[in-house]
Amino acid sequence: MSDKEVFNYLSSSFSDLSKYIIAALLFILILVIFITVVIIKVQKRKNDKLFNILKQQGIDFANQFKQQDINFKTKLNVKDNNYNNLLLRKDETYKKQLSKMEDEFKTYRRLVHENFRQVFSSGELILIDCFKELLKEPGYENWTIYGHLNMKGDSSHNYQADFLIVSDKGVYVIESKFWKGLTLIYTDDFPMIFTNTQFSDYGKGSDQGITVININQNSSTEKLEINKYTNPVAQARRYSKVLKNYFNIHIYNFVVFQQDKDCQVKINEKDLSNYQVGEFTSITTQNNFKNLLKNINSRFAGYEEINDIIKREFNYAIVLNSSNFNQPPWNN
Repeated sequence: MSDKEVFNYLSSSFSDLSKYIIAALLFILILVIFITVVIIKVQKRKNDKLFNILKQQGIDFANQFKQQDINFKTKLNVKDNNYNNLLLRKDETYKKQLSKMEDEFKTYRRLVHENFRQVFSSGELILIDCFKELLKEPGYENWTIYGHLNMKGDSSHNYQADFLIVSDKGVYVIESKFWKGLTLIYTDDFPMIFTNTQFSDYGKGSDQGITVININQNSSTEKLEINKYTNPVAQARRYSKVLKNYFNIHIYNFVVFQQDKDCQVKINEKDLSNYQVGEFTSITTQNNFKNLLKNINSRFAGYEEINDIIKREFNYAIVLNSSNFNQPPWNN
C-alpha cells in the first residue's frame, strides 16, 4: 500500500472517529442539560414546597398575632372601662370631699370673721379698714401692722398695744379710742379750767399734764355721765418705752380718736384734727390718720430686723401686710 493510500485511510478513520467523539460529546451535553433540568425542577418543587410551608407559617403567625392583638385590645378595653369607672367613682368621691371641704372652709371663714369681729373693737376695725386701703397703694410693700401686740414691762407688768406699725418709714405705736359722746382734751398750752375740781387729775400721765374728760349719755338712765379714762398719750408713750428696750430706736405714737356724729372730740375747745404733743406723739382722728401716714417722709432701714424681733419675742393677734390684706378675714 502506498503512502497516499495510507494517508487517505488514516484521514478517513480520523474523520469517522471525530464524528463518534462529537456524537458522544453531544450526548454527554444533552445528558448534562437533562440532568440539570431535572435537578432544577426537583429543587423548584422543593423550593415551592418550602415557600408554601413558610407562607402558611406566615399566615398562621399573622392570624395568631391578629388574635393576640384582638385579645390584647379586649383586655385593654376592659381595663380602660374599669379605669374609667374607677375614675368616675373617684371623681364623685373627690367632688363630695371637695364640697365638704368648701362647706367646712365657709364655716371656718365665718368663724374666723366672727371671732375677728369679737376680738377687735369698733374703732380698731375702722383703723384696720384704713390700713387695708393704705396697703392697696404702691409704696407700702415694706409695711407690717401687728394688732393687739402683747409686751412685758418692768416688774413683768403686761401691756397690749392696739397696733404697731413697722415700716421703711419708721416704727409707730397706735392707740385707738372710740368713745361715745363728747371727749374734751386739754393740754398744758391751755388754762387748766379743772384745777381744784374733782376732774383735776383726769387723764393725767406721769410725763405730761394732759386732761381727758368724756361726757356721755347713759343709754339706760338717759342721764349724762362723766367718765374717767387713762390718758391715751401716756398709754402710747408707755408702750413705746417698753418697746424701746427691745429695739433701741425712737418710736413714734399716734392716738387716734373716732370722730363722727356719735363721737365728738375737742382739744383745747377746738374740734380735733391733728395735734402734736412733743416730738414723737400726735393726737388725731380716723378721718385724718391715713393722710398723716401717707405724708411721713422719714426713712428707716432696720424694719426687717424689727420684724424678726417681734416674731421671735412677742405675741400678737393679727399681722397685716401688702401680701395678705385681701385674704380672710380682711376681705370680709
